[in-house]
Amino acid sequence: GSPSSGGAAAGGGSGACSSIPAGPIKIANIEPLSGPTATSGTLTQTESEIEVNYFNAHDSVCGHKFALSNYNDKGDPATSLGIARQLASQGNVIIVNDSFSSAQDQIQPYLMQQHMLVVNGDGAKALFNAQQNPTAFSTGPSNEQYAQLMVNWAKAHNDNDIGILSDGTSFSV
Repeated sequence: GSPSSGGAAAGGGSGACSSIPAGPIKIANIEPLSGPTATSGTLTQTESEIEVNYFNAHDSVCGHKFALSNYNDKGDPATSLGIARQLASQGNVIIVNDSFSSAQDQIQPYLMQQHMLVVNGDGAKALFNAQQNPTAFSTGPSNEQYAQLMVNWAKAHNDNDIGILSDGTSFSV
């Protein structure tokens, strides 16, 4: 590159890197680590820790590593909203998991109102409305898309009687 390129990380110019605050990039999970949906929350926590540790060992974003924090909302909407408010007041936090089920339904509108970046693999249909939620991104297909695939499979196998057991996650809802 040219001498004026500034030696920025791959994929970004020096201007893109200069907008990142000093220190690690803060990311957070809000999840039930206790209560009826703790199994899903604990799994999410473990997955996130593995991903962050792997990324930090092998790469960075403009020289910045990720710092992951996990917050236990116990699957309770009021607790979840309190945590979301706390994180919004800290600023510059990326939400990786914004809880499950009714707790997630409670905090998503607040996170969007605060323009907090939410990047998760959740299939909640509300996350796919870019006009209403311009700072929310899902890395997976919507629950509606998953459901249609299951219905298509069931029809192709002449299965007519289907039920879903709910574990409280948005997919099962």
